[in-house]
Amino acid sequence: MSSELDDDELARMQRLGDAATMGPWKSFIEGRDHESGSSFVQTAGDDIEMIGATTADYDFIASARQDIPRLIAEVRRLRARETAPKSSREVDPEIVASTNIELARFVGGNARLWNFAPTHDHLAVMLRTPQGVEAYLVLSGCERIQLPTGWRITAPSILQPDALYYELVDEGVRVRCRDAGIFAEYKRW
Repeated sequence: MSSELDDDELARMQRLGDAATMGPWKSFIEGRDHESGSSFVQTAGDDIEMIGATTADYDFIASARQDIPRLIAEVRRLRARETAPKSSREVDPEIVASTNIELARFVGGNARLWNFAPTHDHLAVMLRTPQGVEAYLVLSGCERIQLPTGWRITAPSILQPDALYYELVDEGVRVRCRDAGIFAEYKRW
């Protein structure tokens, strides 16, 4: 097996994720998260119990349900950015779709402006799910910015108003930008 992922392997991973029980998944370990019963992974459907699995195995499997789709989307986003000529990078509908799937996790949570460049053309917004999970939406090449410093996330979406720009929208929010991505970690400029 090659160390590089090709498009067929990414598609296979996507199909497996799409066929699995919806997330989020969370591990519950006897003695750590509850006192009686057995360890299990909670899903949107039936719980998953395993024989011989370690705590790390449970945590990894539960986390993978959320992490693998995000990694696939990030690989595709980076590949699209890498292959497009800088002067004519067009918005990729697949990136729009995968980013919107990610944004949907944060509905009912909160967002706040986390960082911005002095020219305001680069913005970072901290997103928090209702369960407290955080991620960062990074927007580059921004213009036409209508963005409060903090807001409740109600219906976030990345639109594709034309071939060269993304547009972040939510209630009271609108930012036009050349690039958008969601990241688990972010270092301030």
